[in-house]
Amino acid sequence: MIADYNSSNLSRIKTGGKVAFFADVESETSLIRIINDAKRRDLPFYVIGAGSNVVLDDEYFSGIVVRLGRKYRSVEITDKYVLAGASVFMPTLGKKLATLGFDSFVYMSVIPGTIGGAVIMNAGITDNGVVSDRFYYADVLETSNMAIRRYFSDNMDFSYRSSCLKGTKNIVLKVAFELAYSQRNKIDEIISRIKRVKEMRKLKQPSIKRTFGSVFKSTKDHPAGWYLEQVGMKGMKIGGAMVANEHANWIVNTGNATSSDVKKLISIGCARVYEAYGVKLEREVIYLPQDIK
Repeated sequence: MIADYNSSNLSRIKTGGKVAFFADVESETSLIRIINDAKRRDLPFYVIGAGSNVVLDDEYFSGIVVRLGRKYRSVEITDKYVLAGASVFMPTLGKKLATLGFDSFVYMSVIPGTIGGAVIMNAGITDNGVVSDRFYYADVLETSNMAIRRYFSDNMDFSYRSSCLKGTKNIVLKVAFELAYSQRNKIDEIISRIKRVKEMRKLKQPSIKRTFGSVFKSTKDHPAGWYLEQVGMKGMKIGGAMVANEHANWIVNTGNATSSDVKKLISIGCARVYEAYGVKLEREVIYLPQDIK
């Protein structure tokens, strides 16, 4: 466990203040021990994955941040299922399944997050699939009672960019997805499809890599980026944070951004869209620790 850890190392956009304690854990035993210790000491805690869709607070966090380590990066493929640890990087799994000829996981190849976080968010790409499409179960540590429970699809309450786990302190440990031979296709065709998706996303996404994914969820009428572009958010800058010129629903760190800079841009965009269109945009990006109950 590391004291006074710089949390900006834990987020893709590279903003955030210091946390009192940070730990990579390699077993359920260690994870449970650390969380029980936090409870005894009345310390707040949360678990983070790749940090690809989070804004970590600038203020000092007087608690414990936990990340699942190498043990949770294993992948096992059977005739019917693929079982992946919560820390498996989505592109790694997507590419592996593509080389085996399974065509229902193309979306994973271009989402820079972990499997655990993807399940919580029901991550995906429009027209290319989402986590819930082939989800079978997840083994989850319920931190209220410190029991490990298996959540099947019917238990997950999946919806657009959400599940019953979102906003909770429950921790995804392992995930199983269903495979079917009817999914199989020619490997070269799947690889070509992945390349096309990557090329299309590259045209729309910012070239600066210090960023998270989409800030807001799409609405029933238009993508959030359409509204944000109409109200002049593209290129707006506060401190070191800037709304990407390539896509108004992305924010980048130009070098010295703070989480406060990022949040101010988000707030302005939300207010402008509501004033102009009466539409309340819903955040897809998570504020830590504020959004965790």
